[in-house]
Amino acid sequence: MTLAKRVQAAVVVGAAAVAMAGLAGPAAAEPTSKFGRYTGSSGTTEGTITWLNRAVNVKGYVSDFVGGPTTTVTFFFKQGDNVISGPESRYVDSDKRDINFSEPGPVGGITGVEVWLCNNSESCVLEGTIKRP
Repeated sequence: MTLAKRVQAAVVVGAAAVAMAGLAGPAAAEPTSKFGRYTGSSGTTEGTITWLNRAVNVKGYVSDFVGGPTTTVTFFFKQGDNVISGPESRYVDSDKRDINFSEPGPVGGITGVEVWLCNNSESCVLEGTIKRP
């Protein structure tokens, strides 16, 4: 094969690859789950959990009623029935605080997140266990 024929063949193969790449479409969005709106005796929390390959991203807020004890939201991360990490807590006193963090997971990934809402970190209630979709 001459050099000119090799160049022509490479151009044809390259053009076909570019055309095929255009057919792939956009990547699928990561699945998300909502938690809350949970309201306890001293405050409230609400947000979303984005399920990544192994990890999760938690985004939302925790707010505290004025004049009462502080409010804490605490997360425990599970694989099956086993807690594999946590607690990861955020607290606030007479205000509202944004939550935005990622929790790395093991092989097999995080499959559930427990959401606890506490007043003054003394009285805590399991508000929900969010399962990976």
